[in-house]
Amino acid sequence: TTMGHLAERLGMVEPLRAFVRVHPVLGTCAGLIFLADELTGQKEGGQTFVGGLDVTVARNFFGEGQVDSFEAALAPSFAPDERRATLFIRAPAITRVGAGVEVLASLDTAAVGLPGAARQLPVAVQQGHLVGLAFHPELTGDESWHAHWLGIVREAAGRRRAAAA
Repeated sequence: TTMGHLAERLGMVEPLRAFVRVHPVLGTCAGLIFLADELTGQKEGGQTFVGGLDVTVARNFFGEGQVDSFEAALAPSFAPDERRATLFIRAPAITRVGAGVEVLASLDTAAVGLPGAARQLPVAVQQGHLVGLAFHPELTGDESWHAHWLGIVREAAGRRRAAAA
């Protein structure tokens, strides 16, 4: 909500949307919400977001307080034989994934004690040059999520150099 208010106040909504269309962006937690094309659980009156990532995101899906934070081990698609520590803080969840979106990791809802039927819930996605994560990789010692995104940045920079040549 705060990012949307600031983007509106500073006249940055359209420039950010234009940026997201062409440049690699990594959105973690609130950044995932900001990149989503659709949101649920918004505050009354809605909120401004940039969009670009063909997903629906539910705000505060795992709880609204810090006490609802948790750690989970995920196996990302770029390293399926390795479990990576992740930290979810008042985290959103991805409740719909568009056809062009790759799920990089899912969370077993039963493993973290969520009520209801057990299911695999997407928590990390990629659509071309956009990556959205429902967790905070920067708060763990694992740099693999950032390394994955930097690979996307390097590819994009290589394409721009080749096009300019």
